Amino acid sequence: MKYDYEDLYAAKKTYGQDINTSLGNAADPIDADQKLQEDALMSYVASVNYSYGDKYYASFSFRRDGSSRLSPDTRWGNFWSFVRFMETFSGKVHAVVEISIK
Repeated sequence: MKYDYEDLYAAKKTYGQDINTSLGNAADPIDADQKLQEDALMSYVASVNYSYGDKYYASFSFRRDGSSRLSPDTRWGNFWSFVRFMETFSGKVHAVVEISIK
Protein backbone atom coordinates (compact mmCIF):
# COMPACT_ATOMS: atom_id res chain seq x y z
CA MET A 1 0.00 0.00 0.00
CA LYS A 2 1.41 3.38 -0.97
CA TYR A 3 0.58 6.74 0.58
CA ASP A 4 1.44 10.18 -0.84
CA TYR A 5 1.57 13.24 1.41
CA GLU A 6 1.95 16.91 0.54
CA ASP A 7 2.45 19.46 3.31
CA LEU A 8 2.67 23.24 2.99
CA TYR A 9 3.99 25.45 5.79
CA ALA A 10 4.21 29.25 5.99
CA ALA A 11 4.80 31.79 8.76
CA LYS A 12 4.79 35.60 8.91
CA LYS A 13 5.09 38.27 11.61
CA THR A 14 4.13 41.92 12.21
CA TYR A 15 0.36 41.72 11.95
CA GLY A 16 -1.59 44.92 11.29
CA GLN A 17 -4.46 43.83 13.54
CA ASP A 18 -4.39 41.56 16.55
CA ILE A 19 -7.88 40.31 15.69
CA ASN A 20 -6.99 39.13 12.18
CA THR A 21 -3.85 36.97 12.40
CA SER A 22 -4.19 35.34 8.98
CA LEU A 23 -1.11 35.09 6.76
CA GLY A 24 -2.53 37.66 4.32
CA ASN A 25 -2.68 40.28 7.10
CA ALA A 26 1.01 39.93 8.11
CA ALA A 27 3.77 42.16 6.73
CA ASP A 28 7.04 40.25 7.22
CA PRO A 29 7.45 36.68 5.93
CA ILE A 30 9.45 34.41 8.24
CA ASP A 31 9.46 31.04 6.56
CA ALA A 32 7.75 29.00 3.88
CA ASP A 33 8.28 25.36 3.04
CA GLN A 34 6.68 22.54 1.10
CA LYS A 35 7.26 18.84 1.65
CA LEU A 36 6.32 15.90 -0.53
CA GLN A 37 6.55 12.44 1.03
CA GLU A 38 5.80 8.93 -0.19
CA ASP A 39 5.36 6.08 2.27
CA ALA A 40 4.76 2.40 1.61
CA LEU A 41 3.53 -0.47 3.80
CA MET A 42 3.77 -4.18 2.96
CA SER A 43 2.58 -7.22 4.93
CA TYR A 44 2.73 -10.97 4.44
CA VAL A 45 0.50 -13.30 6.46
CA ALA A 46 0.52 -17.10 6.76
CA SER A 47 -1.58 -19.36 8.95
CA VAL A 48 -1.61 -23.14 9.43
CA ASN A 49 -4.21 -25.07 11.45
CA TYR A 50 -3.92 -28.78 12.27
CA SER A 51 -6.36 -31.23 13.86
CA TYR A 52 -5.66 -34.83 14.80
CA GLY A 53 -8.58 -37.13 15.59
CA ASP A 54 -10.78 -34.22 16.72
CA LYS A 55 -8.84 -34.33 19.97
CA TYR A 56 -5.62 -32.39 19.40
CA TYR A 57 -5.49 -29.00 17.74
CA ALA A 58 -2.62 -26.71 16.80
CA SER A 59 -2.51 -23.36 15.07
CA PHE A 60 0.50 -21.42 13.85
CA SER A 61 0.47 -17.95 12.33
CA PHE A 62 3.23 -15.74 10.99
CA ARG A 63 3.17 -12.12 9.85
CA ARG A 64 5.96 -10.04 8.31
CA ASP A 65 5.43 -6.26 8.15
CA GLY A 66 7.55 -3.64 6.40
CA SER A 67 7.42 0.14 6.35
CA SER A 68 9.41 2.65 4.30
CA ARG A 69 9.28 5.08 7.24
CA LEU A 70 11.77 2.98 9.22
CA SER A 71 15.52 2.72 8.67
CA PRO A 72 16.72 -0.08 6.35
CA ASP A 73 18.11 -2.03 9.33
CA THR A 74 14.73 -2.17 11.08
CA ARG A 75 12.38 -1.84 8.10
CA TRP A 76 10.92 -5.36 8.47
CA GLY A 77 9.47 -7.01 11.58
CA ASN A 78 8.43 -10.64 12.14
CA PHE A 79 5.49 -11.56 14.37
CA TRP A 80 4.46 -15.14 15.05
CA SER A 81 2.25 -17.13 17.38
CA PHE A 82 1.66 -20.78 18.20
CA VAL A 83 -1.38 -22.21 20.01
CA ARG A 84 -1.91 -25.84 21.07
CA PHE A 85 -5.14 -27.37 22.46
CA MET A 86 -5.67 -30.85 23.85
CA GLU A 87 -8.99 -32.35 24.91
CA THR A 88 -8.81 -34.40 28.12
CA PHE A 89 -10.74 -37.60 28.89
CA SER A 90 -13.34 -35.65 30.84
CA GLY A 91 -14.31 -33.73 27.72
CA LYS A 92 -12.89 -30.45 28.94
CA VAL A 93 -10.43 -28.58 26.78
CA HIS A 94 -6.96 -28.05 28.17
CA ALA A 95 -5.13 -25.21 26.41
CA VAL A 96 -1.48 -24.38 26.31
CA VAL A 97 -0.78 -21.05 24.63
CA GLU A 98 2.69 -19.95 23.60
CA ILE A 99 3.08 -16.54 21.98
CA SER A 100 6.26 -14.77 21.00
CA ILE A 101 6.45 -11.32 19.45
CA LYS A 102 9.55 -9.71 18.07
